[in-house]
Amino acid sequence: MDEAVLSNNVELQTGREQTEAVPERHAIPWITYAVIFLCTSLWAYLNFAENLPYYKEVVTAVTPGELRIWTGAVWGLITAAFVHFDFWHILFNMWWAKDFGRILEPSMGRKRYLLFILSAAIVSAGAQLLLSDQTGVGFSGVVYAMFGFSVVARRVHPEYLKIVDVRTIQWLLGWLVLCIILTSTGLWNVANAAHVAGFVFGLCVGMVFVVRAYVRACSVVLIVLAAMVVLSVTYMPWSDAWQSRNSLLETVTMEGLAEAGDPEVQLMYGVILMKSEDGKAKGISWIKKSADLGYLPAMNTLAWILATDLDPAIRDVDEAVKVASRACEQDGWKNSRYLNTLAIAYAEADKEKGDVAPQQTAEKQADENQANEDNSIKDAGQEDEKVRE
Repeated sequence: MDEAVLSNNVELQTGREQTEAVPERHAIPWITYAVIFLCTSLWAYLNFAENLPYYKEVVTAVTPGELRIWTGAVWGLITAAFVHFDFWHILFNMWWAKDFGRILEPSMGRKRYLLFILSAAIVSAGAQLLLSDQTGVGFSGVVYAMFGFSVVARRVHPEYLKIVDVRTIQWLLGWLVLCIILTSTGLWNVANAAHVAGFVFGLCVGMVFVVRAYVRACSVVLIVLAAMVVLSVTYMPWSDAWQSRNSLLETVTMEGLAEAGDPEVQLMYGVILMKSEDGKAKGISWIKKSADLGYLPAMNTLAWILATDLDPAIRDVDEAVKVASRACEQDGWKNSRYLNTLAIAYAEADKEKGDVAPQQTAEKQADENQANEDNSIKDAGQEDEKVRE
C-alpha cells in the first residue's frame, strides 16, 4: 500500500479515536449551569421567601431530614446536595462546581456527567447519614467527588491540568483536613463524612473507568460505598435515633399539628420538649401558646412550671398566680387540681412577700371543693345502698 495513503489512514483513524474519546469537548456545560441555577435559586428561596405560601412544605420536601428518609423519603439523599442556607457555603460550592464542571462535563458527556453528579450526591449524603444520623446539606460532597475524579483522570485528560494543579490539590486537601480538625475540636460542625466519601468515590470512579488502574481494589471500594448508602436508609441498629425513628417521627408530626394551632397537641408537644434540657425553653413556649388559647390543662401546667421551676430565668410566681387564677375562674372554681396549683403559686409568692392570706384562701377553697367531692361520692354510695336494699 502507498505510504502516503497509509499515513493518511492512520491520521484519520487517530483523529476519529480522539473525537470518540471526548465527544463533546467544545460543548457548553449546560448541566453545570443548571446545577448552579438550581442551587442559587433554592438558596434565595430558603433565605428570602419565608413568608410565601407553602414555604415549610418546600423546605420539608427538599430537606426531609433523617427521620423522613428512614421512613421512605429517600429522595432526600439527592436533594440535600442542592440545598444551601449560608452565602459563603453556596459561594464556595458553586465556584468550584463551575471550575470543575466546565472541564468534566464536556469530557464525560452530559449523560455520564449527570449520572456522576447524582451518584456522588447519594454516596456523600448516605455516608454522612450512616456516620452521624444526618445527611448534611450542600454540594460539597459532589465538589470533592469532582476533585477526586479530576486528580486521577488528568493522567488521561491533560486538559484537567487547567484546574487540577498543585495549588488546587493543596488547597482542597488542606481544607478537608482543616474541617476535620475544626469538627473534632467542637469549633465548627462540618459534614466531613460527605467530603471524604465524595472524594473517595471520585477517585475510584476515575481509576476504574478512565485510568483503568487498580480496578479490582477500587471496585471493592465502590461496592462498600454503595453498601453504606443502602445501610444508611435501611439498617442502623447502632444509632439511637434510628431505633426510635417511629416515635421521633410522631414527635415531628406532632410539631406540625402544634404549628397548625391545636392547643391539646401544643401542650403535649411542649411537655415532650421539656424532657430534654435543650428543649426546655421551646417546650414552655408551646405550653404558653396553648394556654393563650384558653386550654385549661395548659394553663394549669404553665402556672405550675412558673411557680415551681428552680431556674430564675423561667420562674415567675406573680405570673403563675395570674395564670392559675384565670384557670380557676374559667373552670368555675370546681377542679381541685387547678385550685391546688393556685395554692402552690400563692405559697411560692408568699415566700417572697411574707403574706400567707392568699395561700390560705386558695387552700381553703381547695379543701372545700375536695370535701364537696367526697360528700357527693358518699351520698351516691348511700343511694346505691338504698337501691340494693
